[in-house]
Amino acid sequence: MIIFYNTMLYLVFILVCATLSTQFAAIYRYNNLQIGLCYLPYGVGCCIASVAQGHILDWNYRRIARQIGFTINLRRGDDLSKFPIERARLQPLYFAVVAGVAATIGYGWVLEAETSLAGPLVLVFVIGLCITGSFSILSTLIVDLYPEKPATAIAALNLLRCLFGAGATAVVEKMIRTMGRGWCFTFWALVVVVSSPILVVVTKWGPQWREERRIRHLKQREKEAARLEE
Repeated sequence: MIIFYNTMLYLVFILVCATLSTQFAAIYRYNNLQIGLCYLPYGVGCCIASVAQGHILDWNYRRIARQIGFTINLRRGDDLSKFPIERARLQPLYFAVVAGVAATIGYGWVLEAETSLAGPLVLVFVIGLCITGSFSILSTLIVDLYPEKPATAIAALNLLRCLFGAGATAVVEKMIRTMGRGWCFTFWALVVVVSSPILVVVTKWGPQWREERRIRHLKQREKEAARLEE
């Protein structure tokens, strides 16, 4: 579920990025250099998100640890089987997702209205900041949940979201022509909204599922050890 929701957020990110050049060329009649400069607010938002989300996650982790009386061990690392890591990671996500979804809808409609350039540039900055920060937080949670195989977990995430991204990028220009800019980006934003109950489900039942998986793996290792002794 986390990988799926991460993929939905990634689709918004990649579709805005993929269509910015064609839409700005059609609306503002910009050349390649001017369009390239229009990507700067998007990139700045992404850069700020990549730095800020780490500090926010660390702060929220410490805050929840204090609330439940959990001792953070910086030397040996923490036993996350006794810590609600899902809640610690997902709590900062809600505001970012709401802001990112609102900015995506607004972006589609300012393009539809063909307003001055300032409108879409401000909104792509917010999209880069909030949407990028959101799926980066989810990527961090995936690594937290699979510390024994982090590379495999991230590879699975990248495989799924890149496949979906390729498919969505192939059809987005046709969607814009058929639905219009406003409704096209509203559609993709609403896909994220409809998928968002996943966050509540993972926060509520994630610790239980994680513990069940840990017990299964422990029993499996015990069986393998017993076979080796025989």
